[in-house]
Amino acid sequence: MFIVSVYFKVAFALICVGLVFEVIGFASPYWASWESSYGDANTGLWQHCSDHFKRSSGDRCYKYRNISTAVGAARAFSAIAVILFVVLLILLLIYWCQCPRSDLILACIIISFITAACAFIGVICWASKSDSSLSWAFYLCVIAGILAVIAGILLIPERRIIVIGRTTTGGSSTVRTVTTTRTVTVR
Repeated sequence: MFIVSVYFKVAFALICVGLVFEVIGFASPYWASWESSYGDANTGLWQHCSDHFKRSSGDRCYKYRNISTAVGAARAFSAIAVILFVVLLILLLIYWCQCPRSDLILACIIISFITAACAFIGVICWASKSDSSLSWAFYLCVIAGILAVIAGILLIPERRIIVIGRTTTGGSSTVRTVTTTRTVTVR
């Protein structure tokens, strides 16, 4: 197993937490919540829940029948963010376990910023159509995007270490440094 920097380990942990937050937010029906005359109501990307439904039919939540373009876009970008989080996690594991290459860590940096952009576009699409108060699942997806940005920033020093010349020998890591000397002739 390849020895990595503290930056990489923190970025890896942030990606794991970001993935959990994005999945919970993606699946949860609490992107917006409000109180109505019938009781509490909340809605998410996939279903709408209300105490009114529970009184009339016994089931509190229903899947959307017709969705707006904004909800469809929020679904799509949030789904892409979840997929990119998984891809990013797999690439980071490959880098950590087998392949200390600068092009792989560069791909991870780029994917982390694209993941954050997809997460942010998804929440922006939702917020553009939402006229009620935003709830905790919405904010989990916002936090997941922020964590992806921070992880991408933390992976930059890891790439610099690889480019400078980290080599692996016998399980330990060394950093090669180049020193230059000048010869000055005094007359």
